Amino acid sequence: MAEAAGVSEWLLAKKFRQKMGHSINTLIKRIRIELIKNMIETDTPIAKIAELTSFSDVHHIPRFFRRETGLSPTEYKRSL
Repeated sequence: MAEAAGVSEWLLAKKFRQKMGHSINTLIKRIRIELIKNMIETDTPIAKIAELTSFSDVHHIPRFFRRETGLSPTEYKRSL
């Protein structure tokens, strides 16, 4: 993204944080969480969720999801 904008990664990150109030990484995490939530709601298999959200290992999703939401994917599904 920085290359396309013609700026350094550092400057892009700084300007993004100034404008948005959070980092690019935070935005990526939020988007991934929303994608995972949507797929959990449609009974998409966890292996397919891992593939579609660019996780290298299916076992990373529950840890990531719990760290970001406070719930496991199963707990989230039960709460719907």
